[in-house]
Amino acid sequence: MTSTDAPHLDRPHADHPIALEFPATIAVIGGGPIGLEATLYGRFLGYEVTLFEQGEVAENVRQWQHTPMWTPFQLLHSRLGRLAIETQNPAQRFPEPLQEISAREWLESYVLPLAGTDLITKSLRTRHRVLSVGRCHYAKQQVIANETRWQDGFVVVWQDAEGNEHSDTFDFVIDASGTFHQQQSWGVGGSMALGESRLRSARVQDPELGAALHVTAPDFAKDPGHWENSGVLVIGDSPAAAQAVTQWLQLEGRGSLVWAVPQTLGPDGLYPTMSPDPLPARAKLFAAANEAVMKSHRPSRMDTTSDGKTLVTPARGQVTTLVNTNLTAIHWDSEQKRFRVRLLQWFEVDWDAAPDDYEEPDDLEINLEFEQVIVAVGHSVEESWSRELIVPRCAQSEALLSFVGPLSEFQGDRLDFKFADPRWMLTPEGRFFVLGAKSFGRLPNYFYRLGLQQVREAYRWIVGRATLDLEQTLCG
Repeated sequence: MTSTDAPHLDRPHADHPIALEFPATIAVIGGGPIGLEATLYGRFLGYEVTLFEQGEVAENVRQWQHTPMWTPFQLLHSRLGRLAIETQNPAQRFPEPLQEISAREWLESYVLPLAGTDLITKSLRTRHRVLSVGRCHYAKQQVIANETRWQDGFVVVWQDAEGNEHSDTFDFVIDASGTFHQQQSWGVGGSMALGESRLRSARVQDPELGAALHVTAPDFAKDPGHWENSGVLVIGDSPAAAQAVTQWLQLEGRGSLVWAVPQTLGPDGLYPTMSPDPLPARAKLFAAANEAVMKSHRPSRMDTTSDGKTLVTPARGQVTTLVNTNLTAIHWDSEQKRFRVRLLQWFEVDWDAAPDDYEEPDDLEINLEFEQVIVAVGHSVEESWSRELIVPRCAQSEALLSFVGPLSEFQGDRLDFKFADPRWMLTPEGRFFVLGAKSFGRLPNYFYRLGLQQVREAYRWIVGRATLDLEQTLCG
């Protein structure tokens, strides 16, 4: 029996098989902003919550704290979180509701103060890496009734800061671990480029390599001299790539930049535009990136030398955009302190207009060297520690299957999306919830306010009350 087969299970209520009275135990995995919000909500309700974070609080946000947030502050916090901070520190100052802020300002004014409240600190376990989560009695392959599985507990195994392993049981598990730490592969079609695996491991141990190989848009303003006269390669078409290119263009004394874009450009450039865009910060970023692309892109058919090799001469101080181009190999020369890179550019063919005897041209191989490489290919879902749980996902987007349909059909920017059907929050595991960016997988335009909605909806199931809304109750 499934929830869709039984109308009486359509809404959270006290007799629902997954609802538990206090003080049930909840494990929250991921100490980012949504993990903090989920922990706070549970603590306010009286549950025993343990928050596991493998690094420091909001460690992923710290890595891109120099970038502007797309939404104003009013969409970047919960009223419950603000209440908790103000109760503990009445002098705490917050940005204005409609103020556009950077991720650093968000961290300093809200996220870190929230983590420092008593309700959070008593639950927080930093430097604790979750190794696995499974049911107490039933393996993934065992076929049992839904309600039997839902009422089983979870075993969580984790490793502490000293490397010691522990386990404990919990009634509920909330996965808010995000996707930032799971970068997509750098090569053709999402596969690994030759040499990528070695560099991923080596950059952690080699400070010089780590300073030259960046896995998100770097903070150029932090050390402008580091980039002076350097040849830079940007790989990818994510918003982080747009951020990297547009900020690089603001540097003085810059060298040259090649942007390898793995797709064909649209009429306006690389990034979609809305008129008007409800998010001015995003509109500004995409407009600047599209302008850079349209001014600098090289078509698929490029100049070649007499020996048939592709000729690419990056201009000093300028961007050269190579469309339809993928990374195939990358090597770090530790003596010369530079990367040797092989790119592959494919021809865009209009097959409807091509004659019957048309032969598709071979891909063009491009070999270049760079002092700096920025990888901005986007992120994917990592589920190694939850592989024994049944969590259906869309095979293409990796979003939770329960709401990928409504998300895809939603007309708009998802800024106004609402989780209208409570069943969208359920997985076949019942008491296991996936919240925040990880629930969206590779789908674009996840917004923080959607994660806050998910927190509220998840606790409606946990408590068994369809009308539960702590923000309305406690904050008016």
